[in-house]
Parts: sequence; structure tokens; C-alpha cells
Amino acid sequence: MQNIKSLKIINIIFIILINTFFIENIDAVELPTFEVGNSLVKIGEEIEVPIAIKNNVGFSVIGMKIDFDENSLTYIDGEMLGFENFSMKDLAINDSNIISFYAISFNEVYTNNQNLLLLKFKVNEDAIDNDINLDVTDYATSELETLEYQVINGRITVTNSKEEQNDNNKTETKTSEEDNSKSVIDRRIEKVKTGKKIYYNLENNHKLESSNTDIAVINEDNTITFNKTGEVEIVETNEYGEIVNTKQYNVIKKRPIIYIIMILILLVFILIIKIIYNKNKKSKNSKNLH
Repeated sequence: MQNIKSLKIINIIFIILINTFFIENIDAVELPTFEVGNSLVKIGEEIEVPIAIKNNVGFSVIGMKIDFDENSLTYIDGEMLGFENFSMKDLAINDSNIISFYAISFNEVYTNNQNLLLLKFKVNEDAIDNDINLDVTDYATSELETLEYQVINGRITVTNSKEEQNDNNKTETKTSEEDNSKSVIDRRIEKVKTGKKIYYNLENNHKLESSNTDIAVINEDNTITFNKTGEVEIVETNEYGEIVNTKQYNVIKKRPIIYIIMILILLVFILIIKIIYNKNKKSKNSKNLH
């Protein structure tokens, strides 16, 4: 009877270990992420910069402040997306050139993962590469329960600065192949583990840029090191600053525990075999005595 109970307990432990081994390691839920879009721009053109949310857990109160380089960009207007049923909302710019946005609802919950705002700018004559910085002042439920989040700011890259325009003698003519080239966007999200390093085979004068340097770092030897969990986009640009390729990665945690689990499973197997062997041996000895 004691052996049967022991076998049942071992079977339960064995099932738990098997499930732990075969079920994919579940990482901590990704934080809601507010992300400002990156843009490659030319002097004098009008651009739209999106502000999006990912991993949204649902909110009824939202507030933001957007700071931009007024010497490089001139704000034209903006559009709120998906807030039709929110009772209080506004998107405006103040005298300090800070764009402010808020939306409040007492009976609606915003659960979508999409662009929240589209901001329209004109690129100034003296524009240089600059950042658009987002400050989320409020992100809460209708009960004013504050929610955790993270922010990824945007980067505006000017491809024809004033200095480049005045330096016509150094301007190189693009080949027809380059003129007809189109950027390649890999929409698949590839999973990689933290600590992994991958190598990109880049053409001459091509560069890589990471949308979040906390997650993925571009090294001098054209390798990418993934340091922490989260989603990150790697953008490849040519010598003219044009995007030729983008690839998205979902960085997950390492699983060194898998080796420990394998050893535990092996030990459980050995233990089960030993118990069955001892049981059979006792049974034979008992019969011999009778």
C-alpha cells in the first residue's frame, strides 16, 4: 500500500516536470508601450508622425505632452484616433511649443493597439536630426487606477540637410538600380533570447539603427546584441539615408533552467525504475517464503 502511494506521488511530480519541460516558458507580460514613430524626411516637406500604443491593457484616462525641436520642425495640426466616444478630449499646442493631449471617459475603455495620434509637421530649412520626446502624464482606468507603461521616443532623420544641398559638387548620381529600389519590410516578428548576438551582412555604406537601444545595441562590427526583453525594430538604411530593410525582433528570456529540468526528469525515471524493481523483488521473496 505504501509503495502505491509513493508511486502516485512520484507520478504527480513526474507530470508536473513534464509539463514544465514541454510548455513554452511564459515571460512576464510586456508592459504597455507608447511609441513615437521614426521618420526619414527632406527639408521643406510635410510629414505625419504617429504616436501608437502596444500591449494596451485598457484605459479610460490618458494624458500626454510631446516636445519637439522647433528649430527643425513646425507643428501644423494633429488628429486623435479612436476617441469618438470619449466625453472630454483635446489636442493643442501651447506658447512654449509643447503639444498637449488628453482624453477622459466615464463609461468607455480604450482597448485597441493602434495609433493614438497623428501629428503633422513641416520640416524647416535649417532642420537637423532631432528627437520627438513623449511624456505620458496620465494613463489610468476609469477608477483612476494608475497603470504601468514604458515609452519609446521618435527620431527624425534629415536626409538632405542645408549643407548637403549647398554642396552640389559632391552629390553622387544614384544608379538606376538604386532609384528603383524599394525598402523591404519584414513583418514577421522573430524571437531571440537575451544575450544573443547576431551578425548583419551589410553592403558598403549601409547602416543599422535600433528603435530601442536598451533592448538591442548595434555594435561597430555590424553585430546586434540583445540585452533585455521586449520588441525592437532594426532598420537598415543606405548611403542616402533611405530605408532598404526593416526587421522586427521579440526578445525573450533565456531558459537555462531547461537543463535542470532534464536532469530532474532523468532522476525521476531512475527513481521510478528503482521502486518498481524493489517492489518486484519483495514480491518474489514473499512468494519464495510461502
